Amino acid sequence: MIRLSGVSKVFPGRSGDVVALADVDIEVGRGEICGVVGQSGAGKSTLLRCVNLLERPSSGSVEIDGVELTTLDAAALRDARRGIGTVFQQFALLSSRSAADNVALPLEVAGVPRARRRERVRELLELVGLEDRADAHPAQLSGGQQQRVGIARALATEPRVLLCDEATSALDPETTDQILDLLRDLNRRLDLTVLLITHEMHVVERICDRGVLLKEGRVVESGRVADLLAQPRSVLAAGLGPKLPAPDPDVAARIEGTLLDVRFLGDLVGEPVIADLVRRFDLDVSVVGGGVDVIAGTRIGRLHLQLPAGDHAGAIAHLRRRGAEVEVIA
Repeated sequence: MIRLSGVSKVFPGRSGDVVALADVDIEVGRGEICGVVGQSGAGKSTLLRCVNLLERPSSGSVEIDGVELTTLDAAALRDARRGIGTVFQQFALLSSRSAADNVALPLEVAGVPRARRRERVRELLELVGLEDRADAHPAQLSGGQQQRVGIARALATEPRVLLCDEATSALDPETTDQILDLLRDLNRRLDLTVLLITHEMHVVERICDRGVLLKEGRVVESGRVADLLAQPRSVLAAGLGPKLPAPDPDVAARIEGTLLDVRFLGDLVGEPVIADLVRRFDLDVSVVGGGVDVIAGTRIGRLHLQLPAGDHAGAIAHLRRRGAEVEVIA
């Protein structure tokens, strides 16, 4: 559905050219949600603007639903963009318009008759759970409600693709989860293909089927989240799963030895791996932190284990043979 091949974007600068994107390849299948993760300056927003050709790539191709956008003339590109909706970080609503009128704006621009506009706006506000706030202006809405209006407006022309530029970064954690759940629901109900730009791994954890790690304009890692989780050296996957606090220094001080960070995936989460370790190596193992999460349908368990003083190379090798990912913290 979305295919970027060899996309580069270079901006002229006072001290020479600035490379914002370098030979980027990304492919998102129909109905998938893909999260593009990266720090500020990684090129994420430029990437998004290249997808709908608000920024024309310096080189490479951008294909949406089989149509190569970079080859289209101005009129054909306008038509193609009707199939691409965009949700913005700061909502970008018109303060002088009601929620209903903000949602109606793309339909007005497209020349949709008034009666059909009213019907479509009603459908969209109901879809995002704001049917009772149609007459409210942006200043009368919470941040989450404003973003719901923005999402409804992005869906007005029945796009096949939805682009989200840091759509939750201006929201509190609870509202963020509500908006992410709404996006996942719309993805399933409308068969939307969604490309999310974010710097938050939580976004990838909660709703993404596919992940892309962008650094200094280059794709460092890309793939289905479930596949990345199974790769021990995946940088992207390392940021997913249960978040454990740093081990309590008082506990660590009382128990001398080796501190391990151990991750378990899939069926291994339910197996008595630690009990087997204790029996096999006759070890006193202390659990100083732990958690279980489900990411992209895969169960992830994570434990901080304290082993007594001594050489535990054999025990660590055994955990790894069983399929666990093990990092020696101290």
